[in-house]
Amino acid sequence: MPKPFHYPEVNLSVAVILCEGRTLLTWNENWGAFSLPMTKIRSWPGPSGSVDENSESAQQAAIRAAAEGLGRPLKGSEIPEQSVELELQPYSHRSHRDGQWKRYSREVFVFQIEGDLSSFSGKGVWLTSSEVSSMQPISQTAQEILSVLETQRG
Repeated sequence: MPKPFHYPEVNLSVAVILCEGRTLLTWNENWGAFSLPMTKIRSWPGPSGSVDENSESAQQAAIRAAAEGLGRPLKGSEIPEQSVELELQPYSHRSHRDGQWKRYSREVFVFQIEGDLSSFSGKGVWLTSSEVSSMQPISQTAQEILSVLETQRG
């Protein structure tokens, strides 16, 4: 009888950055596609070996991803207080970084950026929802998250 698969868990924070009806997508070299800014939530082992209470929160990770994507720090008014509840199922996927199979879960934060797109100095593209669904290469992860977000927000 085959053993059930057990993959390492990877918890991601995703930054959906909105401005002027467009969403920021950044180039992900590992994936070979444009995607939403996202990052692993950092955790550090404490003295006992369990996860330290000073580990990064999902919100802190999302802020870090958003700042990297925008190429600038965020104003307090641009930072969401909490993640949005999206019906996203964890998925298993082979990591492009190390080739190992992992199980990914995503916590999504929506950032409404002040100002206009002409002042944007980061690396990325600002796309409408129809452009995200019609252009390539856009990561499947970004397409799924934006589709679910749009459907749930109605």
